[in-house]
Amino acid sequence: MGYDISYDHLVGWEADLHLLTERVADSLFTRPEPRATFADLVRGLMADVPRKNSWQLAEHVGHGSAYRLEWLLGGAKWDAEVLRDRVRDYVVATLGAEDGVLIADDTQVIKKGVKSVGVAPQHCGLTRQNENCQVMPMLSYASAGGHAFIDRALYLPRRWTDDPQRCAQAGVPAEREFATKPQLVIDMLDRALAAAVPFRYFTADSGYGRDPALRARCHAAAVAYAWPTCWPSRSICRWRAGGGRHPPRSGAGLGAESGVGAPLLRAGHQGRPLLRLGRGRGHRQGPAARRRARPHAADPPLGGRPQRGRVLPRPRGIDHILHWSLFRRLHQTRALISHYRRRGDPLLAELRM
Repeated sequence: MGYDISYDHLVGWEADLHLLTERVADSLFTRPEPRATFADLVRGLMADVPRKNSWQLAEHVGHGSAYRLEWLLGGAKWDAEVLRDRVRDYVVATLGAEDGVLIADDTQVIKKGVKSVGVAPQHCGLTRQNENCQVMPMLSYASAGGHAFIDRALYLPRRWTDDPQRCAQAGVPAEREFATKPQLVIDMLDRALAAAVPFRYFTADSGYGRDPALRARCHAAAVAYAWPTCWPSRSICRWRAGGGRHPPRSGAGLGAESGVGAPLLRAGHQGRPLLRLGRGRGHRQGPAARRRARPHAADPPLGGRPQRGRVLPRPRGIDHILHWSLFRRLHQTRALISHYRRRGDPLLAELRM
């Protein structure tokens, strides 16, 4: 399916993005400088930048160095929770619908060092094995108009929460205690309920479907839910559905066109195993079986496919390109010198200053 995008469309999207950042950051910052830097940061994050670190984003938006973006993220005074609430309110105002769906899932960021907050050897869904990574449970909202993230939380393993000195060095608040990923999702679900986010069902993957506390919270809050409950050792997966604030309808909000909602949410089946997937203990699935198990190409994705548009880059002159070429070389040289000094190794002759 093709889309005709003209220059006028891009200019209009650029204007809309400017109005959005002004609306979100209106009273978030007390000074105009961080407000402008925030708009540039959002613009860079939405652009086609290969690696979205501070200095590559700064180069894209036309800054002379990366210090403005780094100061915004590490030194400026603003409340990230207020920003989260404003983004959620904007998503609800734009995409909100009574048959919307709340979706809980986690994402992982693979790291090489040990200084990033929450980094530890843990399961990474991207590689399907243990990696040195950060894990962040996310809550997203989906409706017929599209889908977007509305909440997030960083998971801190016990090796972090049991080490107050390490947490203090990384800037973790002293009152932060250990919480499982399902507990973080419960907190995000409570915030969505408190903000009166309109939705019909709540869904998550099997990692959250096995948690009894999350199921109990949904029952206590009368939240309708549907998720798989899997036992990896037996290659069995069952879908469970629970009644909530609204009576079950034939797959409303879960994509009845794809055949998922009808067997899950049929009246009289709340809270019972409804669907079993898998072939039993010890069965190996080859490439052909995995291909057969994939959804049919005609099945519409939940919430529709998101449409992406490129943010217009600012014109760049030769002076700007040469400036950033020099900045990259200096940045890489400083990083290499710091690496050698931390390890206690002697500097190479070309690195001595």
